[in-house]
Amino acid sequence: MHMFDDSSSAVKMNRYTVSPLKIGLRVDYKGASYKITDHFMEQNAVRQYIIQSMADGGTKRVFRHEICDARVSSVFSNLTEDTIFNFENNEQSQSDEELSQIDEDLTANCINQEPPAKKPRFKELPSKEEIEKLALARTEPRTNQQTLWGVKLLRGWLTENKYSSSFEELDETTLNDRLCYFYASLQTKQGNVYSKSALVGIRSAISRHITGPPYNRDINIITDKSFMPSNHVITGMMKKLKREGKDITVHKKAVAEGDIQKLYSSGIFSTDHPVTLQNKVFWDIMLNFGRRGQEGLAELKKTSYAKSKDDKGQEYYKMTYNECDKTHHGVDSKENSRDVRMYAKPGDIHCPVFSLDFYLGKLSPRCTAFFQQALQYPKPTVWYAAQPIGKNKLASMMSRISDEAGLSIRYENHCLRATVATGLKRAGVDDRAIMSVTGHRNVKSLDSYIEGPTDKQRRELSNTLQEVATANSDLVLIKNKTESNALATSAQNNSCQLANQGLISDGKDIKIGKLSHCRK
Repeated sequence: MHMFDDSSSAVKMNRYTVSPLKIGLRVDYKGASYKITDHFMEQNAVRQYIIQSMADGGTKRVFRHEICDARVSSVFSNLTEDTIFNFENNEQSQSDEELSQIDEDLTANCINQEPPAKKPRFKELPSKEEIEKLALARTEPRTNQQTLWGVKLLRGWLTENKYSSSFEELDETTLNDRLCYFYASLQTKQGNVYSKSALVGIRSAISRHITGPPYNRDINIITDKSFMPSNHVITGMMKKLKREGKDITVHKKAVAEGDIQKLYSSGIFSTDHPVTLQNKVFWDIMLNFGRRGQEGLAELKKTSYAKSKDDKGQEYYKMTYNECDKTHHGVDSKENSRDVRMYAKPGDIHCPVFSLDFYLGKLSPRCTAFFQQALQYPKPTVWYAAQPIGKNKLASMMSRISDEAGLSIRYENHCLRATVATGLKRAGVDDRAIMSVTGHRNVKSLDSYIEGPTDKQRRELSNTLQEVATANSDLVLIKNKTESNALATSAQNNSCQLANQGLISDGKDIKIGKLSHCRK
């Protein structure tokens, strides 16, 4: 009986034991290539393999099902003594021929299986055009447009004066000579002179063009000594503009206090209508976050602003990421993240946090844009369409609001940034704190945004100056009148005294008489 049991067990083991894989066979293990260096039988007929990495030579001890595909795993992952017992006692178990065929198929699959291609560590080699596009991305799109405009002007002048339109490879002396005559010949299509800022912009555009890809020249037409003559020409043109009163550079005007009051009293910031609610939110984020004109408005998402609480539990909104704008490109290690906050004003009907909460709750869930088209017939829960507002419409938001509210002038989006800088400066906030909101990198650039006195202060200054201008003449008139009155009174008194004495002096003689107008 004992002998029979042993032989029966041996039959079981021989019947269901899979022949080992060959030493030296290349196999795949967790996406990497290995080769079998050895194998051995554990108890219960479970075979293990020693595999060596084709990449670094490291070895691992694995089971057979770990180095085969999913079909191998489904059959051999549970080849234990219990599995073999279940195979033998299961009426529906497969025949010897079927198991043998499975073994042959799966073994062949392991042998013929190609190792998976190694995933590349880096991106596909970019083209030269893609490299140039990446290099151009260092500047903002509007700056690139200005560059194209300035270069177009220079090419047009070169062609009109019978020169080659290609100037990028000219030597410094020749290029400087061309620029001298080019600057001096500049005028608008209408024949007017360019403003100081336009002249500076044209020169900067040409400089960016020749120092950027694909030319990448190591010259500076603004600061290099070899370009001093052409810079003298453009500087002289600017000075001449100023002397002739043609320096028409105008900085953006801050919104006047009276106009701000009109904005709130006119209903243009009402939270009861989709358009006016959007007006209010636009005003709030432009002022509280010191946004620059139309820059980045179309790129804002519903997730661009997140609500938080400070250490005192006060609620505020802040941006969820650092924007890349004209001043902050994200490449300067000295740039600090702008932690600008828009705090709630509990109990205030104009609370900006409440307005933004309400606005976000009414946006379409099918659109990610922050500024969405207002519905003509809003629904109870959705006031806006699943369609973003276009760039041009966003760029003219403040102009439209100015017209609809009947403000004193037509303000532009950029005026709101000047309003921020001016308002904080008048409130006594120091320059560094103001710059943390507006994003300016130096005080000089900030000063151009800070407006002078308010309209009220200007009226008071004018009245004071008028008093100063007329005070001397008024004093002289008063003094002369007082002195005249005093002399007249003195003469009258003297005459009366003489009259009372009956003596009136007339030259050398003294006559006797009375003055009818003298009082006794």
